[in-house]
Amino acid sequence: MLHTGAVKSSVLENQSGFAKAVFEHFDPQPPDSLVLFSNSGVNAVPVEFALLARARGIPTIGIGSKRYITYLKQEKGKQSITEFCDVFIDNKGEVGDASVEVEELGEKIGPTSTIAGVLILQLLLIETVSELVEKQVIPPIFVSGNLPGGKEKNRELIQRYRKLVRML
Repeated sequence: MLHTGAVKSSVLENQSGFAKAVFEHFDPQPPDSLVLFSNSGVNAVPVEFALLARARGIPTIGIGSKRYITYLKQEKGKQSITEFCDVFIDNKGEVGDASVEVEELGEKIGPTSTIAGVLILQLLLIETVSELVEKQVIPPIFVSGNLPGGKEKNRELIQRYRKLVRML
């Protein structure tokens, strides 16, 4: 949610009830699935998303730092997405999402969760498409608009899925 600003994002991710409003707006239904990215895994919004998805029978994959989540659960006694997701993928991130010690600062910097999350998501997509193709199911794929016929192909997919995928 950083697109709304770092301060606002920090407030919203801990705002109980916000997930329900977003969830109801998009109204996911089976056979939809949900991928949740939450490095710390304990903030209100991702936990509530996982609970809402579970209640609706929507399979949920959580991606975050098992090490960070374990630390925060012990320190704060909070619930986490690991308890409510059907599958959890550990991004192997450090507590605090910082990887490089800067001695002069006495702090670590260099978050890894974003790059790890993008890589994990792309690997999931590649594997999912590969398995579908093995089963002779050809999924709709967006292609680069710079390839011959790319813009036309994408335009058809946008028209076909616009009502289902509201963010198109």
